[in-house]
Amino acid sequence: MTEYNNELKLNLKNLPHIIPSNIKKSSFNIKMSDGEIIKCYLIEPKNIDNDLPVIFYTHGGGFFAPISKSMFENAFFFANNLNCRVFMPEYRLTPKYTAPTQSNDCYESLIYIYDHFKDFKIDINKIITYGESAGGCLATLVCQRAYDENKCKIIGQVLIYPVIDNNIENYDSMSEYNKGVFSNVTADSMWKLYLKNSKKLKYSIPINRINFKDLPPAYIEPHEIDVFRDEAICYGKKLWDDNVYAEINLIIGSYHGVDSERYANYFQKILKHRCKIINSMFKKEFN
Repeated sequence: MTEYNNELKLNLKNLPHIIPSNIKKSSFNIKMSDGEIIKCYLIEPKNIDNDLPVIFYTHGGGFFAPISKSMFENAFFFANNLNCRVFMPEYRLTPKYTAPTQSNDCYESLIYIYDHFKDFKIDINKIITYGESAGGCLATLVCQRAYDENKCKIIGQVLIYPVIDNNIENYDSMSEYNKGVFSNVTADSMWKLYLKNSKKLKYSIPINRINFKDLPPAYIEPHEIDVFRDEAICYGKKLWDDNVYAEINLIIGSYHGVDSERYANYFQKILKHRCKIINSMFKKEFN
């Protein structure tokens, strides 16, 4: 399993992607509280010196895969179309590192960026989190911790077919679509690698939070053909129950990992709708 993971990580990391001529991609290092150093990518429009809104993008990949080609391409698209700066932390991965390392890396990266807002030329009043799949899990965990510790104001969260709950037997979609990109077996294996021997770690499982009140408004995008569909919907309802504004946009006929269908017309429509949502969050009209 470890050899397979290492080979997959290498292949994903080496996939080529074309950076648009008006977009700049760079990276910097951040020292974590445990002394380890992680890389964070910055995707931004070229030659813009004024403060810009922020998308803090926590990538998917089952907690074990690095940032992929399609994720960088999403970041290029957002930076170009929303005139914002996109930060993508390359958090530490399973199986070598287990929870809560991943959410800690993401949260500490966000706080570092927030504390250095002048250097990065960001508008600290316009920060949203964005993540797909396991990255959706981390995006909402960052929101939870940011609210609890009151060190950074997040104005919205965008969760794309997010991973939310390790109790996979609670959801019909786990058995209904278990032959897709993710199956119930691979979902179970993912959670076991991530959580290892503990299921009670704070900021590791989004659904375990007791009080969701006052968390940032959320756009939740479950896809019909996906084992994680029902838990994403369940999370949205949890937010509703605590009077948090959430829009659940179920994409009929689509599947987990559709972002890899980069140039398909139907995916371009989905991506443009996400841009519309994010723009409304930046304008503080998403409520």
